This record gives sequence, structure tokens and C-alpha cells, in this order.
Amino acid sequence: MTGGIIETVKSSRIDEIEKVETFLLHCGCLHKHRPVLAAACLRFALTVSDFGITTGRQEEKYPCAFVFNSNETRNGTFASPNYPGLYPRSTECHYFFNGQLNERVHLHFHFFDVEGVPPCEALTASDYVEFSNYMARDRKYPRYCGQQKEFDVYSDRKFFRVTFKSNDRLDATGFNASYVFLDEEENYTMKIPTTGGSARHGEASREIS
Repeated sequence: MTGGIIETVKSSRIDEIEKVETFLLHCGCLHKHRPVLAAACLRFALTVSDFGITTGRQEEKYPCAFVFNSNETRNGTFASPNYPGLYPRSTECHYFFNGQLNERVHLHFHFFDVEGVPPCEALTASDYVEFSNYMARDRKYPRYCGQQKEFDVYSDRKFFRVTFKSNDRLDATGFNASYVFLDEEENYTMKIPTTGGSARHGEASREIS
């Protein structure tokens, strides 16, 4: 049955087969000791090219990366791979926020459940979400993992990077967040976009002034 799934995916998206096979391996389709429904595997495989992430512009230079430019959209939402389902294991996804010269980005996390134990380092084999004003790691921001209440993160520069990374052990639901680009020289009120989620995901509307 697995061979048929892979051949179907090959015939439809031959250029993405390596990503598909990797995803099938992680969800258990290619593991003889972890049988799963063929239909479910195929459904996941056909969406693996965008990792189930429906916002932002996909950056082809990375296996999983999405770009959010303020000159295209000033506010919106973003989420972990396959949210609100379980995120895939052994996955690293980047979210790049690019503002104008005097802009900064404000992130609000409505829901956060990422497997791990703070401070979310390799010693605890934790999955995590990392924030940075640079492409490299930024020690100003702690890594986030575990179950967190709603929280906010602000950039110091017009560029901001969010990175989600999971290992090959356990998984969870991930996160759901909103973003808004703010001009330093303006003083106005803007509402973070709502997600339309349930109370479990927290109150989605929040005012910034």
C-alpha cells in the first residue's frame, strides 16, 4: 500500500518527492512497526510542499520558510506546520518578517503548545520556537517551548526571524499567532487580526496603541 502512495505522489509532484518521502517517514507511513491509514498519509503527503502553512509567501531557498513583507500585508496570522493538527517531527521552519525602514513587528501568540522543557535546549531534547533580530541566534530572546499562556514579542529592527524546530521524539499542536507592522513615528491604534478560534486558543482580538 505504501508503494502505491509514493507512486501516486511521484506522478503528481515529481519535483517534491524527497520532501514527501521524508514526511511520510515521520508520520509513520514508511515504518513497518507503525502502520497508519493510507488515505491519511496521502492527504498529508499532498500538502507537504507548504507544510500546511497557509499564510505568507513561501521562500524556495529553504526546505520550510515563509516571508511576510509589510509592503504586501501590514498584519495577518501565521502558525506552526499542520496547525491545528500535530506538527511533523524533525522539521525546521522559518518565518521572516520584513518591515519598512522605520517599522517594527509586534507578534501576539494566541495559542502555544510546543513539546519541551524550558530553557528548551538540546539537553532536554526540546522542540522550540526561537526569535531573533538577525539571521543568527539572538540571545536577547529566550527560546519558548512547553504550554504557554498568550504572550507578545516585539522586534528591535525592521527585520525579524521566528524559527520553529522539532526533533524526532515527541510532537504537539504547535502555535497560532498574529503579527502587525508598526511605524515608530506613528501613534495610532490597530487591532491584532482575529483567528476565529475557540476559547482554548485564547481571545484573539487585542488592541495596540
